Amino acid sequence: METKAAELEPNLSLDGLSKQWMKQIIKEAIEQHERKTMPAPAQGCGNCSCKQQLEEVMWKLNSLNARYHEDDKYALTKAKLITLMQKMGIE
Repeated sequence: METKAAELEPNLSLDGLSKQWMKQIIKEAIEQHERKTMPAPAQGCGNCSCKQQLEEVMWKLNSLNARYHEDDKYALTKAKLITLMQKMGIE
């Protein structure tokens, strides 16, 4: 699948340096936009224990997130569905 930019590029009458310049301008604009819109990671205030508390919360969140994605008990499999239906008397 070809992108619209790749379709239009052969029709442009720009030399290689002009194309590179345009791509660089666009890349820099995108990076600048991402820097402005992306939230900075939380660092804590530095003069109290909140940085350690923040690290603990982040660790707990990451471990819970990993468990959620790895743990099978949250997945509804065909076998679990059949067992549930049998327990409820549904055929």
